This record gives sequence, structure tokens and C-alpha cells, in this order.
Amino acid sequence: MARKASYGRQLTVRAAREAGASWSQIGAALGTSKQAAWEAHTRWIDAQAAAHGRPGQLGFDETDAAEARAVAGEEVAGVCIGAREPGSPGGGAGRIRRDGCA
Repeated sequence: MARKASYGRQLTVRAAREAGASWSQIGAALGTSKQAAWEAHTRWIDAQAAAHGRPGQLGFDETDAAEARAVAGEEVAGVCIGAREPGSPGGGAGRIRRDGCA
């Protein structure tokens, strides 16, 4: 039951990112920091990628995992790479943001 609730929560987080929500907004909605929200979501993506191909589990194939990571943005030394900028057409994928994973 807890696993299903977590899965639903992470799908909601992904939908919020696709709609342009910042990690600050998501963290506030979840009652946590933007960093903690981003880390939990990327751990979920990694777990989905690891589950792919296991008997009885669907998980993310390489394409799904890459798409999920692009939506989440990848944080490297405080810089968010590939993050979508809220309100920009097409989400601004591939841009480097120097303000962290907003």
C-alpha cells in the first residue's frame, strides 16, 4: 500500500514539473525542501529504471528514464542541467540554470 502511495506521489510530482512547477513549489507542497523533493524524485526514477525487466515489474526502460530525468533536471554541483524553466514554451529543456534546481 505504501509503495502504491509513493508511486502516485511521484507521478504527481512529475506532472507538476511537466506543468512548469519549480522544485521550490513542489517542496513547499510536500512540506519539505526543494532539495529533498528533487532527491526523492530522482531516487524514484532510479528505482523505476532498476525495476525494468524484472519479473512482475514494469519499471522504466532507458527512454522512459531519460525522459523522467530530463523533466526532473539533473543537479551537478548546485547547477541544474536540463531543467525546465516554468512558463517557457517547450519547458526550456536543455538549458543550464545557475540558480539550482528551482
